[in-house]
Amino acid sequence: MKKNIFLFFFIIAVQLAYAQVRDESTALYKFMQVNADSTIIVQYTGGWIDPPNLYLLSKKGDTLTCYMYKDVRKYSSINKVPRRIAATISSRLMMEIYKTPIDVNQFFNVFDIKPDTLIKFWREVSALKPWDIKDDSVDGGGCPLNKNVNSISIEDGLGIWVHLITKNNIKSLVFYEPDSFEKYCPGRKGRQSIIKFTKLFHSYFK
Repeated sequence: MKKNIFLFFFIIAVQLAYAQVRDESTALYKFMQVNADSTIIVQYTGGWIDPPNLYLLSKKGDTLTCYMYKDVRKYSSINKVPRRIAATISSRLMMEIYKTPIDVNQFFNVFDIKPDTLIKFWREVSALKPWDIKDDSVDGGGCPLNKNVNSISIEDGLGIWVHLITKNNIKSLVFYEPDSFEKYCPGRKGRQSIIKFTKLFHSYFK
């Protein structure tokens, strides 16, 4: 019973902490806007308690760079200490990313990719024309209601935000469960484009 109560309050604490910083990622967007010519950020959001997870491809002059905002610390050594001490250490470490505003901090890391590969990555991303992609706010989310399709609902699914940042503008594309809805009701161009786009990012950030 005590374990269940602890788990309940831990989950609530994480959700509250994350809610406080989730919308503060604009600090990172603005930093990249000032310090780069063009930046593309792919950000994943969940309906549960997933930590911030962002992937960046950025261009400054003729320099291309990839970054990753993620907790990449290793926790394996914690297993070598007594259980209660390990539990306290791990919970405090894991909570840090939820309580920290998304910005250039200890969770913002350079993702090392060879220069020739970066050029190829940038060209492939540009070929998909991300600035022309229409998101759910334009095409509509979920499946359209009609006589042949039952109402389809997905709870606690995966959200994808793509932030397109230039010196003059920050444009955000928002999608909810594009892969799943494309299976249920295929055909939306924007959804198909973002699926290709995120798969391309995954292929380089691995």
